[in-house]
Amino acid sequence: MRIASFNLQRLRMRRQDGITRMDGARDADTPEEESGPTPEIDHQDRRLTAKVIRAIDADCYAFQEVFDRASLDYFHDAFLLPSGARPWPWRECIEGNDGHSFDVALMSRLPLQDVASHAALTCGELGLEPLPGHGPDEPVFRRDCLRASIGPLTVYACHFKAPYPDEERAWFLRRREAQAVRMLVERDMAGRDDPLWLVLGDLNEPAHGDAGQGCRRGAALASGKQGNPPRPVCQNGENGGETGIRTLGTT
Repeated sequence: MRIASFNLQRLRMRRQDGITRMDGARDADTPEEESGPTPEIDHQDRRLTAKVIRAIDADCYAFQEVFDRASLDYFHDAFLLPSGARPWPWRECIEGNDGHSFDVALMSRLPLQDVASHAALTCGELGLEPLPGHGPDEPVFRRDCLRASIGPLTVYACHFKAPYPDEERAWFLRRREAQAVRMLVERDMAGRDDPLWLVLGDLNEPAHGDAGQGCRRGAALASGKQGNPPRPVCQNGENGGETGIRTLGTT
């Protein structure tokens, strides 16, 4: 089974005057790209996105920055299938906590079962520290942790807090998200003789900064607690739109 993670950078379908189109890949962190719709460029942009997804040919994708299920379905039918890709019949996109409504999604050729959003999970429920000035009802995830079972494998699709504008605050939030994912995995896998699971997504791990900072951040999810072995993790590259791929020996 091949599994990949891909930040689609604001995948959104729009309908206007009887015309359906898709926004192109846009990085909201780059102001000069917020210049309004460019339909011809946007269409070519999403054709290139579809070409990459077809080339990777994963059995299951975890996507980040998908506006809604309708946008994902339209992209699948209007771009992926015409590219010559084999279909991915099972698709999930559940509204999370992102302020611009860009969510985590899953797309699979194998049935997605036991799908669950954790967007409503709070710090109080897990005993995790809220931000100063926030109470125990603060959501743990800035977007979501979307869980699904694919046969014997359980995947946890994530999109962690970006490492800015306040680096230390972002580190606190991202580490807390990692702690929460670890708790979910430990809870879900408890009592299983042969647990099989994978955390994947855009974890927003900074590639810059000194080595100590990089090790500190990377350890948040990979080991969780000092002395524990690394965990199965598949994350995107540094920039949105890059992919992370992992091939597992299971069917």
